[in-house]
Amino acid sequence: MRRILAVILAVCLCAAALAGCGKNKVKKDENGDPIDTVIKIGVFSALTGEDSDWGKKEALGAEFANTLVNTLETGDIAYTIELRYGDNASSAGTASAAANGLVTEGCDVVIGTNTADISLAAADVFGGAGLAVIGTPKLDPSAVESSDSVYSISCLGPFEGAVTAAYAAGRYGTTAYILMKNGNTASATLGESFKNAFTAGGGAVREGGYQDGTTDFSDYFDAAVQAGAAMIFAPIPVEDTGLFLAQASEQGVALPILAGSGWNNSEVLEAARGTSLDISVPAGFDERIDTEAGAGFVTAFKQWLNDKPEKLADNGGDDAVLPASAIGYDAYMAAVEAIKKAGGAKPADIIAAFGGTTYDGVSGTITLDASGSAVCNGACILHADTSGGSWSYVTYQKAG
Repeated sequence: MRRILAVILAVCLCAAALAGCGKNKVKKDENGDPIDTVIKIGVFSALTGEDSDWGKKEALGAEFANTLVNTLETGDIAYTIELRYGDNASSAGTASAAANGLVTEGCDVVIGTNTADISLAAADVFGGAGLAVIGTPKLDPSAVESSDSVYSISCLGPFEGAVTAAYAAGRYGTTAYILMKNGNTASATLGESFKNAFTAGGGAVREGGYQDGTTDFSDYFDAAVQAGAAMIFAPIPVEDTGLFLAQASEQGVALPILAGSGWNNSEVLEAARGTSLDISVPAGFDERIDTEAGAGFVTAFKQWLNDKPEKLADNGGDDAVLPASAIGYDAYMAAVEAIKKAGGAKPADIIAAFGGTTYDGVSGTITLDASGSAVCNGACILHADTSGGSWSYVTYQKAG
């Protein structure tokens, strides 16, 4: 009897071992090489240094996204998604080393990068390694233009003009006065974008341009009134806003003033404080967003922060949901969509999959075109509270 039981036990153990071997059988590719079932997404952000306020929040958004989506199945392969961090320390001098670190760790795709010199240095490293990079608003546009593997999910840039035009046309009237700074590429790009969208919708525009060093804007305010404009679109550099807004207030300009997202800062608020000026700007994200996806993200992210004291500390000690976290979240999710479209984690396939990838993000629907830039469907509109010195949320405005 003992011998029979021993034989049965041996058979059972052998069967179990064989079953286990079958279950854990390593998947192989067409070349017979083992398939790594861990997808590594690199987060290349400024976790220290002068840009760390943005970088830490960007990383938090990606980390939160990873808690929600950390597995992926494509074909008959189940992948686990893990994050790897590369701190560029807010310095071009350390950017290459941090980027190389992520390459060495075997990352399959990277999100993040910030400022011109850092993003360009990183683009060379990641591009040389054949890795796709999903840039956030801090990414320098020239990095997208100069590399076939760099993409941007930022909806800011020329798109701002179009979404601001849609907001203005529906709220103020059919004639706009556009004031640009001569010789300033960003000013001209935004002005042209606003003009094209506004006139396409049946509106009329009048234009003015001022030279660098201008100290008197009164003629431009007069020109806007004489043209019968219902608003002024002024995509001018932030360094010119102090004088511009002070003179607009002194002259009693009652026309609404609109600008690009570059005005969304404390300098403009301080310049407008105590005036009766009516100022509105677009923003990539605001925690008061009234879209279903955006509002749902804000609620869930706040809960996650409050459940984790160390994450709350990285967020600045409170549960405010800033654009950096929303963009970090969207960058991660866009990477996941591209990996799904690629059908696996091969970096070359991921790069090929990015063009045309569409993701319904918390900051709106994002489509990555063939050039690597984001085509978006809307943005938040903020209005300056000139008495309290803050930005108030108005609405989520779709373009066109």
